[in-house]
Amino acid sequence: MKTKILVAPSILSANQNNLAGEAKMMEKAGADFLHVDVMDGRFVPRVNYSPHTVKLLSKATKLPLDVHLMVFEPWKLVKEYAKAGAKRICVHAEAGNAEEVPFEAMIDREPLTVICSKMGWIRALKGHAALDAEVKFKDGDEARFAFHAETTDKILALGSNGRFYTVIGANLPGGRGMGEPLRLMVDLPNDAEIVDLMIFRPGERLLIASTAGDGFIVPSDEIVAQNPRRQTSDDPWRRHKNRPLPENLR
Repeated sequence: MKTKILVAPSILSANQNNLAGEAKMMEKAGADFLHVDVMDGRFVPRVNYSPHTVKLLSKATKLPLDVHLMVFEPWKLVKEYAKAGAKRICVHAEAGNAEEVPFEAMIDREPLTVICSKMGWIRALKGHAALDAEVKFKDGDEARFAFHAETTDKILALGSNGRFYTVIGANLPGGRGMGEPLRLMVDLPNDAEIVDLMIFRPGERLLIASTAGDGFIVPSDEIVAQNPRRQTSDDPWRRHKNRPLPENLR
């Protein structure tokens, strides 16, 4: 098995008066990341690149920014650098007590228009566009789902295999092309279809029913993947299959 070596030059070695130009030069040279060291003078001697500098760098290059926070209590800065454009952030465990930061808190809240085709290709247009606007699809494909959302929203996809899948709005492909197959983003099996697509709303109760007439009511909090790295929820059919529907819904 071959090991791929990634190259991440540090901007500490760059011409500090021309960081944008140096970043573009490293991008053309084939670098995989740009390494950004942030030192606060308490944990290690001070050499600091502010979130503003990181934001300007993220606009100057397509390379992902790898920010190394060599600072005391880095947890207080993670959110700020993530919003500035850092794609990967490294900290030191001994630099202070860890504080759990919600994944959504690292994302700027911006409006999206989510579009998913009949074949399951999904994309997100910037802003809240008209839901009946003309959109291009691949030959033989057509629109199926279209709704307004935000980058911080968790999007739930229900598969015909009875499982729910979760994807963050900010992780959806942009609207310039045809999008990407949703099944590849969430590992939906090839023999399963997308039955429904919706925004997760905490506290809601959902009525889930099969074509055979079986069904149950489940809290939305039980079907969303709480960890953004874990995209699949547990199978709600297995946990609720013996729960009868209320009489008024039969």
